[in-house]
Amino acid sequence: GRDEPDSLVKALAVAGPDWAKVFPGARRIELPTYAFQHQRYWPPAPTALTGTADPVDDAFWHAVDRDDPAEFGLSGDDSMADALPRLAQWRRQKQTRSVLDSWRYRVVWRRRTGTPVAATGTWLLVVPAGHAEDALVDAVTAALPGSSVLVVEDPDRAALTEQITERITVGGPVDGVVSLLALDETPMPAAPAVPTGLFTTLTLVQSLGDAGQTAPLWCLTAGDGPAQAAVWGLGQVAGLEFPERWGGLVDVGVDGVGVAGVLGGV
Repeated sequence: GRDEPDSLVKALAVAGPDWAKVFPGARRIELPTYAFQHQRYWPPAPTALTGTADPVDDAFWHAVDRDDPAEFGLSGDDSMADALPRLAQWRRQKQTRSVLDSWRYRVVWRRRTGTPVAATGTWLLVVPAGHAEDALVDAVTAALPGSSVLVVEDPDRAALTEQITERITVGGPVDGVVSLLALDETPMPAAPAVPTGLFTTLTLVQSLGDAGQTAPLWCLTAGDGPAQAAVWGLGQVAGLEFPERWGGLVDVGVDGVGVAGVLGGV
């Protein structure tokens, strides 16, 4: 009264035969692992929203959540009864906002203090075309003695990769890369809404990877204009995507004051 194929397979399993003879030409393989290792990408949502530490305040909002005017000694005709649903909605919105805010990260500014320190090592200074004589370029060059200046004439990714590879081949490996490409705030001809400095900074990140360079990249900005802010947005993404070859973002002002102290401490 039992299924014959099922019974046969079970009998073979118990007997422990030589499976190479049962399945000629077969070979053993490892069981897949990924399908059995499930992990959520997103962090788990909180099971409950935490209340305040004040029990009186907690009791008040608990009564509001129940939407019960009698809890406050009110009747349905009192004006407070109409306000309870709105209070409850307001509280739920505030609680939701509080939870969402706890999941966000915040960018803070840290001002460098102390005596400037001379930077060491070999650096590659990347400058946009037409800005090689800017005061900020002079300030960075002074902060990085012996640095090699690379002027980006062509924002094409392949061309910039070739430039970087050739420069490193001739001058030797570098300990860090400093980009001043954000200085070029002119619009891209093909996309006027995009600053050229933003586009070339992205191209530089890509080209350094194409050239196999792992030296940390530092992106410098000058001032608080929209074009400079765009480079900060890009830099934060680059830092998350390529932490192994990312140095950081530094705003040094339009005159480059303090750049020696910043780069000397990295």
